[in-house]
Amino acid sequence: MGISTLYLIDPTTPPFALRLLRLLTAAAGAGAARLIVLGPMGEFRRQAVRKQWGEDVSFCHAAGWWDPNGWRAVRRALVEHPAEVTQAWGIWGAAALATCGNRAGQRLL
Repeated sequence: MGISTLYLIDPTTPPFALRLLRLLTAAAGAGAARLIVLGPMGEFRRQAVRKQWGEDVSFCHAAGWWDPNGWRAVRRALVEHPAEVTQAWGIWGAAALATCGNRAGQRLL
């Protein structure tokens, strides 16, 4: 089994990143990776993401990178789904991870 990883995406994540993340998670194996989606998202988009990712996805609503509600939601997701490595694939995600702080034994990228 590989390293458990959380991928954090947001509206600033480049479009090609979702395809790349699907390849990375397929290579890692079932249950080794989880996706956290930060930011506003309509129900149609939620269904599309859930269809692609299944149950390995968490949605954290935030109005922007400055929104403390998004930071708290990311912190809850990090606690509920601990991983060895957490990667932010966008500016909002990087700000949320920097604000949440680093817990011992967890690498933030």
